[in-house]
Amino acid sequence: MKNKLYMVVFLSLVMVVVGCASKTLWKSEPNLQQASNDYFDATISPIYMFNAYKGFILNVHNKTTGSIEVDWSNTSYVYAGKKEGGFWFEGIPYGDKKKPVPSDIIAGVIFTKEIYPANFVTLSQLAGAYVHEDMKPGKNGVHLTVNVEGKPISETLTLNFSDK
Repeated sequence: MKNKLYMVVFLSLVMVVVGCASKTLWKSEPNLQQASNDYFDATISPIYMFNAYKGFILNVHNKTTGSIEVDWSNTSYVYAGKKEGGFWFEGIPYGDKKKPVPSDIIAGVIFTKEIYPANFVTLSQLAGAYVHEDMKPGKNGVHLTVNVEGKPISETLTLNFSDK
């Protein structure tokens, strides 16, 4: 009973803080970025939560007849033209967010994953859950590396975020 009361108080405080937060309107130009080559098409679009951009929805379309793989060890978050670390996504324990991540094999046609810059993911001790910090205004994106028959093929996709 006491734990439920604490949870109700905590959730109420969270709603008040979120409700009182500035209602800054963010926009992304463009709202979807795409890259294409002979082996795959890729797109990113922003994930918007709690009045800011937190991550990306990555889509990769395999144009080959075989398998290709997203090489997470060589795929990076990009800010202002510089690589700023890797990505965190569901299935990676928080303590392992900076360790190498196995590649994702794309044997079919379409691959979709929500990805978040690992540098902006923290574990809230209070809530016992992951918290995604805001990405900054400016050029945010993904330096995507896909291995095709053992050969790395890279594409960089960026979106320009503004908070006004």
